[in-house]
Amino acid sequence: MTRTELESFARAFFAKVDAQKADDLRPLLTEDVRLQMANLAPSTGADDLIAAFRATEERFLSIRHDIQGIWTGADNQDLVVSVEAIANYEIFDGRRVALPVNSTLRLRDGKVADYRIFMDPGPAFA
Repeated sequence: MTRTELESFARAFFAKVDAQKADDLRPLLTEDVRLQMANLAPSTGADDLIAAFRATEERFLSIRHDIQGIWTGADNQDLVVSVEAIANYEIFDGRRVALPVNSTLRLRDGKVADYRIFMDPGPAFA
């Protein structure tokens, strides 16, 4: 994938996250995808990642990532996309929370094989 293709992939990926339709992420994931969010224990497998995102859908009325920057590169044999964003959460109680986040996607065969989310989600769950 070219840099432009990686950037387009990242934007499409986060558009699906923001649409809050977890099942729509499956075609973009390897079956053994690893998810690491903040300091939580990592999970492995597309089913676990989709379950985690379904739980997020139940917690937040809406999510919107305002992408601030995208960086691309390679790590060993995997392509890497790093996305800096402001994650805007609207909570069912009417509160709105904006949090800085950096997400790293490692791609294998054009799909996310490793997804790391670096943020402090505490204010969104308070």
